[in-house]
Amino acid sequence: MWPFNRAPTKPAADTYSDYTTAEQFLGDSRCAQLTPDERAVVERRLSIFEGQMVHPEYAADMFGVFAAASLAIYGLDMVHDLEESESAGERTELIEAAVSALQNAYTIYPHPALKAHLAEVLETVGRSADADKFRSEASREQATRIAKETDPILLTDLTCRL
Repeated sequence: MWPFNRAPTKPAADTYSDYTTAEQFLGDSRCAQLTPDERAVVERRLSIFEGQMVHPEYAADMFGVFAAASLAIYGLDMVHDLEESESAGERTELIEAAVSALQNAYTIYPHPALKAHLAEVLETVGRSADADKFRSEASREQATRIAKETDPILLTDLTCRL
């Protein structure tokens, strides 16, 4: 009769219990190899997702694309800073940090554009043999890659930054 006469029912199970947050993504194995500076860059970029949860089917790509784009931009900015560095030691340190950032970006979100940027960095610093290797790998991957819905985010971020 009256809805108030019904026996109380238990609330449904939390339907969002398997959703992923940016903090959980940062604890993922793909982010374990980040240097403290790289981690700070990624944390700053993923702060736009603070308090938000993403469906597990899309979380790795969504958080990954933003993390990879921020690392790639960080690495490319270091290459631009090479012109201002005065000592050979500082140049070597910037080169290694830039290469590390781009390699970690690729680890987090494998995309041929990231390998192509890594090849450009290596070419810029005079490591032509390594650059050729990454350039050919990027070409092969591009030919067989199945595009993801999140790819335009990465490509837009990289294009706007160059």
